[in-house]
Amino acid sequence: MSSTADTGIDRIFRAIADPTRRRILQLLAMNALTVGSICEQFDLSQPAISQHIRVLRDAGLVEAHAEWRHRTYHVKPERLKAVFDWVRYFEEFWDDALDRLDELIEKNGKGSADA
Repeated sequence: MSSTADTGIDRIFRAIADPTRRRILQLLAMNALTVGSICEQFDLSQPAISQHIRVLRDAGLVEAHAEWRHRTYHVKPERLKAVFDWVRYFEEFWDDALDRLDELIEKNGKGSADA
């Protein structure tokens, strides 16, 4: 597993910690949008949405493309792989815990049926 300094994962986690930014990522995963189009989905000001987009851009999760006088934004899903890899590292612990829970349930289930 690579270090957080190598992947920028701390910046990514800070960016996705906010529910508004997670929703913006979901919207951009479906379509490239302008700030105005994103604003229509929220009860927030344009400067507030722009600040959220800036955080997402700084984390490398969103990229801008100039189209005429507007910028459209789209998500860079490959940047979320670092989060996936980090969570996946702990999957073995969950699998082991769930296996032990299954064994416990099975053991207790058999014991109560015999009683």
